[in-house]
Amino acid sequence: MVVTLIIQGMINMFIDVMVIYLLLFIGVLFGAYYILKAKKKKRLTQLVAIIIASFFMAFGVKILVQPSTMLTGGVGGIALIISRVSAQGGISLELESLIYSISYFLINIPILILGYLRVGKEFTILSLLNVVFYTLFINLIPFQLGTALHLDKIISQLDISILAGLIVGFGVSFAFLNGFSSAGTDIISMYLMNKKGSNVGSYSFIINIFIMSAAVIIFKDIPSLVYTIVYIFISTLVINFIYVRNKKVVISVVSSNAENLAEELLKKTKHSCTIINVTGAYSKQLKQQLTMVISYNELRVITDLILGVDNTGFISVLEVRALHGRFYLPPIE
Repeated sequence: MVVTLIIQGMINMFIDVMVIYLLLFIGVLFGAYYILKAKKKKRLTQLVAIIIASFFMAFGVKILVQPSTMLTGGVGGIALIISRVSAQGGISLELESLIYSISYFLINIPILILGYLRVGKEFTILSLLNVVFYTLFINLIPFQLGTALHLDKIISQLDISILAGLIVGFGVSFAFLNGFSSAGTDIISMYLMNKKGSNVGSYSFIINIFIMSAAVIIFKDIPSLVYTIVYIFISTLVINFIYVRNKKVVISVVSSNAENLAEELLKKTKHSCTIINVTGAYSKQLKQQLTMVISYNELRVITDLILGVDNTGFISVLEVRALHGRFYLPPIE
């Protein structure tokens, strides 16, 4: 009996080590190819961003989510369901984590193919690298790290779900800001966002509700579902707060040089604008008002451009609650 347990432990350790080295090899191979193929210095920066984003996501899941009864959303949630169903046979937490990482990687393969064909080639390649490093960190980060950081002293499950949502949400939004994702439902959400509009986090939240419903049917654990929803809700808020690519605003400028300003804006952006004649109620001077709808993340650049042409222009910005019609959104590479 003892010999059997020792042999089984050695086999599990061998599989664990082989998976880690295989993923490390894949990550180094793709990373080296990506840097050598591209001539832009930003590639190295993107690889650093991938390591940072994947570490935050893996840390939140490995240290806070896996030891608890919570689930994550998306493909990670499906992988956790698979690993916890397997754990009902009495396996160690480390082996359960290994099953989770392998399931996560395999489920992502068809989704990454979809992303490569429908979302963006560069975006998907970077997302693949993120999946590789995330899976690697899931296996490398020890559970004892949570104890070393005194996170084990957080008793409240609500506090754990909020903290996990903040950490993982930051990792996911940091990935989006740098031109990639955590794959899984993020790629599906990006595809739907490009087709339908709205926030990427909102689509992720809807998809996650279906996954949580499946978890309730399987585990019949309502309290864990509530904490999982809190975790997903917090991470969604963080993503929507940081990643503003699909948020739109109306920028209006009252200027005496609107014609030149419009020419410069049309040259530097792909957004059109409307010009109307206006009269100042106090000054009685005839001026023009230029109105343009832009993405929120373009606001600073366009404001600087406007002030560079007319530093006396009066600028106002309003949030767009709904938009119907043609609007240019830069494609994901």
